[in-house]
Amino acid sequence: ANRGAAARASDAHDVMASGVARERAANGRFGVPADETLEAYFAGLPPMSTDGGSEEEFQEYWQCWRCPRLLPGGWLERRVHPQLAPSLAWPYWYHPESQTYAFDEPPSAPSIGEEAKFEPIEPAPSFSRCGPVWDMTCDELKEMLRQRGESTRRGITPQDLAARAVDEYENWLPRVQSWHDYIHHTFWFMGHDPSKGFTRESFADDDFFRALAAVATPRLQWMHPINIAYLAWTFSRPNVVVPEFMKAVGDHLSDGLLPMLDRCALCTMIWVYWKLRASHPRFFRAVAEELKRPVRMRSLAPRNFQNSMIAFSRSGYEDPELIDRLAMGIRRLIDAHDPRRSKTATSVLFFVHVPQRRRGPGRRLPHQQPHSDYASVRGPPRLCE
Repeated sequence: ANRGAAARASDAHDVMASGVARERAANGRFGVPADETLEAYFAGLPPMSTDGGSEEEFQEYWQCWRCPRLLPGGWLERRVHPQLAPSLAWPYWYHPESQTYAFDEPPSAPSIGEEAKFEPIEPAPSFSRCGPVWDMTCDELKEMLRQRGESTRRGITPQDLAARAVDEYENWLPRVQSWHDYIHHTFWFMGHDPSKGFTRESFADDDFFRALAAVATPRLQWMHPINIAYLAWTFSRPNVVVPEFMKAVGDHLSDGLLPMLDRCALCTMIWVYWKLRASHPRFFRAVAEELKRPVRMRSLAPRNFQNSMIAFSRSGYEDPELIDRLAMGIRRLIDAHDPRRSKTATSVLFFVHVPQRRRGPGRRLPHQQPHSDYASVRGPPRLCE
């Protein structure tokens, strides 16, 4: 009898919950119709890139990472990832002292004709490049690491391998975080059998990763942010936790670099912190604020939503506004998805707009909108970590 009562109570709860869910789906947040909320969130944004970025866009994007423009008042000007830009290089500004982002040019920008100042990154201290590790290709290094103990037999230390790994990542510029690109540079990931997943044997040993963290931590400024994201991912799969390294990575990326990450790098990074059980409140807050931007939210693919929801929920991060916006982004994809296909169409991920069914009083048409989704977004305050 007790079990029957419990079952009936459970059924009643399910009915109530489904009723609330249906009502909320119909009415949206705070009584606003859901369709209106979704439309208002994504309407009026600048067009998305149709190709993920041209060669000219990436050249300017890379150059502005190496040599950001310095504005009066301490603002640094860089470029968002071309994936987010409307087929032209798209600037953003960051104020390191106040940790403030701006997506419209700050008032302190120099006037037209005034000579721009730049803040180039100092050249990286060079490695000695002595020893056999520097004469081997990445494929040869992979083959050596597959044979456990072979590197020791050849007189190659974990520190030698770590220096070569960091040098490899410092000296090439990525477009997006794609396994197909990184596999040619990441010799410490020897490949895997998809039927077995990522096994521990697919990666170098723990001594290498500890040496890699020690070498990479003071040199993060010379490594492109997307490369840093993939580097951190290689720690997550073999589950090698180096707290000092993860804190340095989070601090570095939080200091004005998150808009430079493509969608996979951004959402993989937050997943990595969850996977390694690495606490970094400031980084979680910074990623949450970046994801809330409609331009960023619109760019996400299904896997990016999955990684973000896993990371934020399982890490116990509470941000109802973030969850609402992720839900709207998921709905946008579902509404535009063809259920007859197993994957989301490229046209949906790169060039879809939420139609405006009507124009209310005071509403701007898309061509009347300012180019940014927010005039200014306050960066996250420093938290005790």
